Amino acid sequence: MMWTIFSLLAVLVLTWVWVIRGFFSAFLHLLCVLAAGAVAFAVYEPLATLLLTKAPGRGVGTILRDTAHGVSLGMSFAIALALLRVTVDKLVPANLKFNDNVEYVGAGVCGLATGILTVGFVLMSLSLMRFGPDKPVQSLVFTQEGGGARGSVVRNKSPLRPYVDEWTAGLFSWMSRGSLNTEQPLHRWHPNFHELGSAMRTSFDGRSRNASRPSEYRVVQWYALGDIDRGGNITELMRDRWQNVNQRVIGLDGQEITNGYVAGVVVEFDAEAREMGGGAKIVIGNAQVRLVAEQAGTGFTRAFHPSAVIAQAEGDDTQLARFRFDADETFIASVGGATKAIMVFDFALPRTYRPIAIYIRGVRKTIDPTPDLTFESTAQRDNAVPNFEHGGIDLDKLKTDYMVRIETMRGRQALTGEEYHLQILNTLPGRIQIKKGAERGLQTFKGDRDRFHFIVGGTEVFRTAELRGQFIAEANLRIAGFSQPTDVRIVQADVGRSSRLALNGQLYQNAQGSPAPMLVDDRGQQYPPVGYVAVEDANTYISFTPGQPIREFGSLPFTVSASRATQDVHFIYNVSAGVKIVAMVAGDQIVARWEPAVDVSAAGRR
Repeated sequence: MMWTIFSLLAVLVLTWVWVIRGFFSAFLHLLCVLAAGAVAFAVYEPLATLLLTKAPGRGVGTILRDTAHGVSLGMSFAIALALLRVTVDKLVPANLKFNDNVEYVGAGVCGLATGILTVGFVLMSLSLMRFGPDKPVQSLVFTQEGGGARGSVVRNKSPLRPYVDEWTAGLFSWMSRGSLNTEQPLHRWHPNFHELGSAMRTSFDGRSRNASRPSEYRVVQWYALGDIDRGGNITELMRDRWQNVNQRVIGLDGQEITNGYVAGVVVEFDAEAREMGGGAKIVIGNAQVRLVAEQAGTGFTRAFHPSAVIAQAEGDDTQLARFRFDADETFIASVGGATKAIMVFDFALPRTYRPIAIYIRGVRKTIDPTPDLTFESTAQRDNAVPNFEHGGIDLDKLKTDYMVRIETMRGRQALTGEEYHLQILNTLPGRIQIKKGAERGLQTFKGDRDRFHFIVGGTEVFRTAELRGQFIAEANLRIAGFSQPTDVRIVQADVGRSSRLALNGQLYQNAQGSPAPMLVDDRGQQYPPVGYVAVEDANTYISFTPGQPIREFGSLPFTVSASRATQDVHFIYNVSAGVKIVAMVAGDQIVARWEPAVDVSAAGRR
């Protein structure tokens, strides 16, 4: 309601301003607004991509990630309008006068159009930004219809909603079919553009990530369940072996989709798609995933949101299961700590519509309209689910030129983690102790059942003397280690100079670049380092960034060197509980293999 009142007042004020200035000035300004809008829509997507790519993954800079889409659209419009206005004023310094009726009526019409378009851009820009859990403009809601239809994303048709954003997007979409038509027209790739911000910001608790970088996911393939051209009963096609009950699907227009097929888009998420903090999960809802499909023969496109997702159910098992978006605010989270996560989004599409693009948290990936796989029945699809690519690695295809074999048993006696350079432990290594209040750039958390505080994120450099030799008796004042969710275990790998896994070893000296070493479990899942503890004589470096894994150790603030008097370095990994670590790899080389494999059990937290 507040934004409706704001929109109405802003439009009236802008209309009055241009009525005072006269018809000719109002007309010229309207042309400037139209041209500035065209420029803003043209540069919005590449500019947003650029800002997201450059946005820091942690700290104050994350504000840029949360606001990149809105800044790209709003600033492009504002800068273009200012430049055009200055140029027009220079080229046409004089005004034209008409009779009073023409002056007031013409200026009023042009002023009203200017007000609607300007406020429309303001609302669209604000809806694409996030400064908190609120939603300035709520263009999308969840249907309240029963009978198995809950959870569908539909348009907000409340008469109290401001519609200037919808009118603005609709006008430029219509113009992109004619005078503003390009190779990438707005009407084709962004049907109902004004809904995008509301879709992106429908996040878990209003605080989980609302924007993605292009590198955070890729489309592996897509399948068609049913006949694309003739269609079938959607209610039947939405069944599966996990929940063999009816599910009705309501489209954005509020109408049930009854005849069509199911398009399943297989997406592989990278570790960078995870949330920041100790939990570090990929958390996503159906509103944040948007499929654009084109109707055969007409070129007309529509947007759709998924009704179900196929994802990994357990961190220690790569088998996938299907989950439905059948309730308001339903969000699916990844499990375990593997670097890759596969999710398959199922969309109910009317017959003859074929996917051309998918948007996940605002980032577009194009899709070939021809499906990679076709299933005639839900049973065929369900049988194929376990075979979907899970982002694993085949160790037999990697090089072993500098590989070391590390025994974890001596006869029948199990060796300690220190002896085979791998410890399942979430406490700080060595004799390091940090007092609460002295953590500076580290973010910490203490749960109701925790004895100590735990690090959930951040990076900091300490003087080594500050951390060693002190004893903190009170548990509630001690930062003991790293936070780990219930399905993940913290694994610490000793990569210091005296370790057989040392970062200055022969493998890294001969490697192309400086790829960070990843752990590999018995199912082929990879785990990137998400932090480190490096202790030198003068400084101690501590970092824990689960949402921003380490890709290259060449960018670290320290180097492993045999010339340093003291240097202990541990890489921190989030590993799925219940798996077995079999190897460490770097690029196309195997660094080490543990024999037998290291069991990542439920133990490891103090």
